[in-house]
Amino acid sequence: MKHRFLFYLVLGCMASFGSCGSKESSSPEGAVLTYVGKTDSIDVMTFLEPMQPFIIETTDESVIQGINRVASSQDAYYFLDKRSHKIVATDKEGNVKHVIDARGSGPLEYISINDIAWDENSNSLIILAPRKLLYVDSNGKIFKDRNLEKAYYYISTNPNGIVLAPRPNFDKEESQYALTVIDNDDRQFEVITVAKDYVPNCNVNGTTLAEWNGKTIFTHKFDNKIYCVSDTTASVAYTVDWNGHEFVPEDGVDYDCNRLMKESNEKEQVFNMSEFQSGEKYMIFHSNLPGLMLADKETGEIRQINHKYDTEKDIHIPVNYAPVSGDGSMVFFIYPPEYLKMTAKHSKSEWAKEMAKSITEDSNPVILPYKLK
Repeated sequence: MKHRFLFYLVLGCMASFGSCGSKESSSPEGAVLTYVGKTDSIDVMTFLEPMQPFIIETTDESVIQGINRVASSQDAYYFLDKRSHKIVATDKEGNVKHVIDARGSGPLEYISINDIAWDENSNSLIILAPRKLLYVDSNGKIFKDRNLEKAYYYISTNPNGIVLAPRPNFDKEESQYALTVIDNDDRQFEVITVAKDYVPNCNVNGTTLAEWNGKTIFTHKFDNKIYCVSDTTASVAYTVDWNGHEFVPEDGVDYDCNRLMKESNEKEQVFNMSEFQSGEKYMIFHSNLPGLMLADKETGEIRQINHKYDTEKDIHIPVNYAPVSGDGSMVFFIYPPEYLKMTAKHSKSEWAKEMAKSITEDSNPVILPYKLK
């Protein structure tokens, strides 16, 4: 059965999600985060706690062309490689446990993979194909699938069920956009509607579903709010004040993707927040502008970080990172092997020089795991 819910601003969700920010707010707009400008360089030890780096084991089956998403269970990491249409499962040291590759059009198969998430309720990895959910056990076997009424692009799980989001490629006159929740009793709800998408066919990654403290966090293109989804309700956890740097469409202008990107970069205007991840004190995310956005929950300030440096390893941190589904405060920065070799050759980093000894041109990426403070 499918139910339609209006977007209720439920303070109970905010109270339990309040650990997303030390400043709790009873306002329907949530706590306010304010953009205060750029910081050229920062030591990542300021807001991250380092974990043991590892290289994903390279076998004939596990060669990775790109990492689009990472999910974590108690004893495994799952790396989604959309280009290869497969998922590489490793232990916590990067040793390959199995590779999930079930391309096909039949039962327990997928044509492509849009997203993945670890589900504690079913103790399984859930694969989101465009119109199907597939459940994978700890041995890499797909044991169940479920057809969906429409195509979805993002998935998140929490103790109350599964949250799904479609890609916002709808007609410009259609401003409605809903998240779908499938609860633990297999009931389906639409729980949130967001603002008009000015450039619906521009496939900028502007949607984020993430987990934090048993809740699902949601952000959306052309929306300055960070939402919390709990049960079959939603609330605003934070509202971002971009301090004059928010994207404001000009009246009468028909935007396409090229114009949107060009004007927003030239004017330094923000229109999306993505790859969101949260710790107790800090949150990080990407926007359409270069660099990393770092939010301090205690001060309520957001800074745009251009360069990141790990003083313990004596290396620059790469731009790309993957939020880890199933562990709401973990992020993996992804070091391509050729970049690490170059770093070892041209820097004084002893860590890089030692790590480069284990790298060949065919190696999988080096993973730098951190926990957000």
